[in-house]
Amino acid sequence: SVKDAKQTVKDVNVLNVPFNEKTTLTDLHIMVSDSKESIVIETDESGFNIYDNVFNVLTNNPNFPYHTYNVSNYMTLDNNEIINSINPKVNLNKYSLGLSSFGLPGDYSSPSRFVRAFFNKSKVVFPEDNNKRVITYFKLLDSVSIIKGCVKTSNGYHYSRYASCFS
Repeated sequence: SVKDAKQTVKDVNVLNVPFNEKTTLTDLHIMVSDSKESIVIETDESGFNIYDNVFNVLTNNPNFPYHTYNVSNYMTLDNNEIINSINPKVNLNKYSLGLSSFGLPGDYSSPSRFVRAFFNKSKVVFPEDNNKRVITYFKLLDSVSIIKGCVKTSNGYHYSRYASCFS
């Protein structure tokens, strides 16, 4: 449970040692959730930081407090049919479905993927059938996965290597 995780993390020591010489150290970003609550555990120079996670999503750097602030920039995103709120007296063309989500970030940066994951998870309609729920879950993950070749660093390509689900 999240309660257990909060207690257990107090006894964890993180070492500044890579697994091997080919593996670089990265910051830890861990999400722990149960049926009642969710937390994010991150490390920095001061040690472990535990944050309540009302968003129920997580991406990596920047740190979780940044993501919780940044998501406020997108609070007007919606999934409803768009209305003309600029000036209803002017007849504007609703030329496409999904216009109320215009501005939803689509790039591969962590802040954009956090916002996209939160929006999609907030709006998704999970089916009753468990097999269909699992398929829907993977579609959510696909909406924030990074395709190999789209993000190149000095160490090679950064991409989503796997996805998992426990039902």
